[in-house]
Amino acid sequence: MLKNIVLFVLFSALLFAQTGWERITVPEGGLIQTLETSPDGTVYAGTDRGGMYRFNSGTSEWKPINSGLPYDATIHDILCINDNEIFITPYSGGIYYSSDKGENWEERNSGLDLTYSYNNLAVSRFDSTSGFIYAAGGNGVYISRDKGLNWSRLGLSSVIRLAINSKGYIFASKLNSLYRSTDNGQNWEIKTTGFAYNFDIYSLAVSNHQTSRDYLYAGTYANGVYRSTNDGDNWEAVHTGIPMDDRGHGVLDLKVDNSNGNVYAAFYSISRDTTGGIYISTDSSESWIRKYNGLPSPFTMYAVAISGSKIFAGVNNESQPGGIYVSSNSGDNWEFTSNGMNNMLYTAYYKGNNYQLAGTSFGTIYKNDNGAGWQIVKSNMGLVNNFIKINNGNLLALSIYRSSKEGGLYKSTDNGSNWEKITSVFSYYLDCYDIIETASGLYLASSDGVCKSTDNGDNWVKINEGLEDEIVVYSIAKLSNNNLVIGTNRGIFYSANSGEEWLPVNSDLPASYHGCYFVTELNNGEALAHTYRVDNGEFAVYISSNSGTSWTNTNSIPTNMNIAALETSPDGIIWLASQSSGVFRNGDNTYSNWVETNDNLYNRILTNLSISESGTEIYLCTYANGIFSLDETTVDVEKSEEKNKTFVLMQNYPNPFNPSTMISYQLPMNNFVTLKVYNMLGQEVATLVNRQQPAGNYEVKFDASNLSSGIYLYKLQAGEFSSVKKLILMK
Repeated sequence: MLKNIVLFVLFSALLFAQTGWERITVPEGGLIQTLETSPDGTVYAGTDRGGMYRFNSGTSEWKPINSGLPYDATIHDILCINDNEIFITPYSGGIYYSSDKGENWEERNSGLDLTYSYNNLAVSRFDSTSGFIYAAGGNGVYISRDKGLNWSRLGLSSVIRLAINSKGYIFASKLNSLYRSTDNGQNWEIKTTGFAYNFDIYSLAVSNHQTSRDYLYAGTYANGVYRSTNDGDNWEAVHTGIPMDDRGHGVLDLKVDNSNGNVYAAFYSISRDTTGGIYISTDSSESWIRKYNGLPSPFTMYAVAISGSKIFAGVNNESQPGGIYVSSNSGDNWEFTSNGMNNMLYTAYYKGNNYQLAGTSFGTIYKNDNGAGWQIVKSNMGLVNNFIKINNGNLLALSIYRSSKEGGLYKSTDNGSNWEKITSVFSYYLDCYDIIETASGLYLASSDGVCKSTDNGDNWVKINEGLEDEIVVYSIAKLSNNNLVIGTNRGIFYSANSGEEWLPVNSDLPASYHGCYFVTELNNGEALAHTYRVDNGEFAVYISSNSGTSWTNTNSIPTNMNIAALETSPDGIIWLASQSSGVFRNGDNTYSNWVETNDNLYNRILTNLSISESGTEIYLCTYANGIFSLDETTVDVEKSEEKNKTFVLMQNYPNPFNPSTMISYQLPMNNFVTLKVYNMLGQEVATLVNRQQPAGNYEVKFDASNLSSGIYLYKLQAGEFSSVKKLILMK
């Protein structure tokens, strides 16, 4: 029985940590945020929720270097001040320092306001005895004169990027503005002459090449690249060869090769495949040539780095394999070079007889046949939600529409080597969430309601009598008396006649709890349902002991969390995979003793959980940290881990987003909580939470449909605790 589903809210982040979890070898890659090269040519990569990696040019492998970093670190910027010493800025806040090429990290935050995150780092006049390091973020620009041991605020606010030229002039970009300081940040003057009316600068770079020394380049959102040759006093557009429009295009990174003066632009595109990629200028930005042969489409380039004759491109792309691509011939051809990087977003896993299948959020199915290595066997589908093997030996794959790729139901008759889409009855934009097999046939939970097949999935009919027209069915379970129970966006329904008619049971739920993502059958014949409140997104667990006809709140959910999967193993253990706090299990009949099971999980943001056919192995898909397995027979059900006792505001996911994103946070105690969103002028644009809340983990959806593209800030206030993070809306 299969109840692990990945629904639209799952597009928020998910990972983990657990007792006895072991990583499964899966195809490699990642979601890249930033790239940087040290003076000796070593390339470093900062990822989305996967921490830091260092490239070994001898083996062409990436090594994770995360000792001392938060378990789910998303890295915004990297600064290499010499061959060994590195500073980084995680989205979670603060600044980290390493003196040994990233092998170990320590916080260096004295003087920083940790309610803000820091977007960018820069260094000026640094040698073995002196130098200034600058950090920029929501609270402005800070300076350190002692390698980050102490920081002092210089001014400004909501700074996006920093750059420093050979004269020591500091340039700081904000939304629609650019500032310059000629006295180490003591005073600032605006320098925007020549820019278009509406410009947001996402990247800055300075040339140190002899023919273009101190040329300053600015990469914008929707307005291409600008250049200043006189210390920022005047700017000119240098767009030749770069597409210009406002449909989700932006230059997110700029780098200069100081050996020849070439300029490299990482161009982000979410609306058209024909514009993104790496753009290269060999004439100080007078003209640009697009280099994309071998890069994945759509071309969501987040970062670029230069090391000798090699160009590194960082791809943050959930609609194709993300990771690092390298060119050794001036960008004419690119090769995927992500060995050792376990930062892909997997959403489904199945282990068969001598083969494995892995599904991703970008619509690709990989197969490993007899240990021969992973190969792509299906692509260009929606998010791969789950696999199930039915009684006739065929495999079914469930998919959800995502990134302009259709969802639907797919069938394989050869253990997953080939797949064909089943089109009977279904609408084009079908989202498939859950499926079960009973003696009377297959039942599918989908955006078309409930569908039934009596011929092993070849043909289907809709069975929605009693259900509303716009209902979405997220999960389905068959109980011991053959009743069917479904969880929907309109609450819980049951059927006593194989789905011919559905009856609502929402009278047992408060009016605000009319949403249910998961239902699962328990070994004692009871049913468990995970419900949510449509008014504020809070969650609860309900149980039915009478075949799904009535329900009672168990008041037992471990924390108020959104979950990715709810499963029952053959021995009666209930497994709950959360989207922010890892895995919980419950082995008693009171449903009150939920035990964290997170040993060996680097990150606890999860996308899916499934149980092997034998019932002895648990498989866990994570957000950007691979797939793990657990031998259930080794789990000590009595073991309990210490609960989190700190306030945490997580980085929103996805980011950038359009038009909605999810924001998660953790409360260690009861508090009055406010969660608000502001524009870069400090004006409040949305209030997401404004009420008393008990301790627990929370997740809130922010819909920005009525807002324009740009950078926004969201702030969590709970008692004396306050934290602010940045989100990027790209329409």
